[in-house]
Amino acid sequence: MNNRRKHSGISPNQFHISPKGSIKGVLSSLILLPKLEILKNIAYMKHLISLNLLILISIFPLWAQETGNNETKQLFSLDQALEYAKENNRDIQNSQLDIESAKKKVWETTAMGLPQAEAGFDYTHIFDDAIELPFPDPMNPGQNSTIDFKPTSNLTLNANQLIFSGEYIVGLKTVAIFKSISEKNLVKTEQETIEAVTNAYIMILVLKENRQILEENLNTIEQNIFEMKEMLKSGLIEDTDVDQLEISKRNLETTLSNLSRQVELGYKLLKINMGMPLDTELILSQTMQGIMDKMIKESLQNIEFNAEQNIDFQLLQTQEEMKTMELRQQQVGYLPTIAGFYSHTEKLKKPEFDMTPNDLIGVNVTLPLFSSGQRHAKVQQARIELDKLDNSKSALRDGLNMQYEQAIVNYNTAFSKYLNESENTKLTKKIYDKTLIKYREGVASSLDLSQVQSQHLQAQTNYYNAILELIQAKTSLDKLMTNPEN
Repeated sequence: MNNRRKHSGISPNQFHISPKGSIKGVLSSLILLPKLEILKNIAYMKHLISLNLLILISIFPLWAQETGNNETKQLFSLDQALEYAKENNRDIQNSQLDIESAKKKVWETTAMGLPQAEAGFDYTHIFDDAIELPFPDPMNPGQNSTIDFKPTSNLTLNANQLIFSGEYIVGLKTVAIFKSISEKNLVKTEQETIEAVTNAYIMILVLKENRQILEENLNTIEQNIFEMKEMLKSGLIEDTDVDQLEISKRNLETTLSNLSRQVELGYKLLKINMGMPLDTELILSQTMQGIMDKMIKESLQNIEFNAEQNIDFQLLQTQEEMKTMELRQQQVGYLPTIAGFYSHTEKLKKPEFDMTPNDLIGVNVTLPLFSSGQRHAKVQQARIELDKLDNSKSALRDGLNMQYEQAIVNYNTAFSKYLNESENTKLTKKIYDKTLIKYREGVASSLDLSQVQSQHLQAQTNYYNAILELIQAKTSLDKLMTNPEN
């Protein structure tokens, strides 16, 4: 492996499962093959497709589900995994709930300007049932006049209607923008989920192919050990040659055990990103080669990149609209607020002396007059925030254009590297096969065989690194190019 990319043994503690974590870091740690020193003298056999997987694919249709021993089995292609994630991913579901909440918020704000009505009931009991007045009662000479108080009870009905409010008008527009932000956040969450599921799906395929290759290497090294033991009995080789292969076999078995645990953790990561229960048995129906063949056929089209179609830019534009509404809200603070009201009182128990009317109707007008410059200061602050956001838009536009250029370079570089490493793998396999024949014929030394084994394993490691780099470059470019309106 080149000096820029060095990998050590895989440890389960290094694998951090996070649905939205750095998938690139996880992938780069999981692709690690054993150290070359450990894998010396490990033979390589031709990669075969698992017969059991072929039988499963031929018998069960896609999306097949079985229930047995309280465990569900599901078969998924990459596209089906993405569709499943769009329906079941928790973050996507929360984003969808945010949209529903925003719709309710729109109606809540709208209802503020619609008629409001409320009913009430009251009962009043006065303990002092009479008050003596300081003047004589004309009906009873020699006695002062008195007023008797009796318990009263009223049933009231009040109605209000907002006639004009600048803040209400601005509020209606603001909540509509708020709903738009929730919808765009859903699009962004879906894009991030697609990227995470794709990378996790590919990661598992790479790990499984690595494991299968190492299993074939283990079978070959066991065969070589058997043959060399026979040669040792004949005195054709030294026992140190056999011991070296025994050490390599044990190291390889340890590496395979670690790799199997990483495959299991990779499945859990994929299930979390998909929103699938962890106890569900997930079977991947696509092969790495099938995905790579599809990607090779999908050549890059000369489509001009438009930063304003990027979801991040559109979110920033929506935030700018929100800031504009905040400015409008401060500006309409100078306008009056007008509301009408109606009140009806049904007097169930009336006092003897009652001059209050049963029905009232009127208008309330509130006009801001003087605030010592507070409203003006708020307007100026809103203008400043809007200017800052305009600067952020320009910076984001330039950044996205630069990011697009870099993504194109990364993709083209990764694609060229993939083609080169694929050819290198074939060449090193050819060299290894010939050296193995020479070694068995006694023409090549064990050192020669060890060197070509290391060379081939190095090429194999570089090949899988190139696959991951190409997949990551393609998913990053697709995420950048995705138009939310499509």
